[in-house]
Amino acid sequence: MHHTQTITQIDAIRAVCPSASNIRTPNVTGVISPVYIADTDEGTDVFKFNKADMATRNAMISIVLGRFDIPMPRIRVHRHMNMHIERYPFCADQTLFEYMQTNPSMDALTKIYKQLFELQYRISGISREWLCYKKSSFPSVFLETSSQRVAYPLALTYAGLVALMSKPGVQQIFHNDINTKNVLIDANGNVSRLLDMDGISLSSETFSTFMTLRHAPVAKYDELFDYYESMLGHSINRRVVLSYLTAANTTRLARKIIDDIALRTK
Repeated sequence: MHHTQTITQIDAIRAVCPSASNIRTPNVTGVISPVYIADTDEGTDVFKFNKADMATRNAMISIVLGRFDIPMPRIRVHRHMNMHIERYPFCADQTLFEYMQTNPSMDALTKIYKQLFELQYRISGISREWLCYKKSSFPSVFLETSSQRVAYPLALTYAGLVALMSKPGVQQIFHNDINTKNVLIDANGNVSRLLDMDGISLSSETFSTFMTLRHAPVAKYDELFDYYESMLGHSINRRVVLSYLTAANTTRLARKIIDDIALRTK
């Protein structure tokens, strides 16, 4: 079944981009969604299959973020039969995950996470009126995207937990899926690009802080809290964020096991 689906997706890429060649999947740990890289007459591009409403939403959001100089790719959407494909230029910079495999210093990692909080601060300054889409809250986006990779009842359970964590507080625009595969790092050890437009959605400051810190050095939490609060001009509910981080670290392995089982049975 998976082999047939892959051939269909590759055919769809060739249909919408006849010059596409050397179509391959990215060699990035943790990538589950159907994403491909291809060489085209315009350069090397990324092709990501998504649901119709999400693809359209993401393309419009990419335009908004571009107006505010947020380093995320400009997306265009292709359609082939019943498939919708997000397309954007490929960036050869390494992911944060790959960067971490080089054993960078604690200071180098702290610099990166400070840059990520600077970007969160800039994104949160964008008026929520720009995000005038039905699927604008992170729980609804999370349900839409996770249901593509795990069984729907399990996705619904995950989305319910996310709603409980993200709804309290003022709702602002953040990138709510900052993880090591969604951050690109340049040769100088700086953040060059954020990926995954699905993560741009409404949530609370507390929740977005938790999502940003998930893979940060534990020893630097206080320094990063201080840095972000100095930009915000007010305190973050550190107790709640730390409780979320503790719960996430405790359940990460369990969720991976559950996801693996769900993927096999879907």
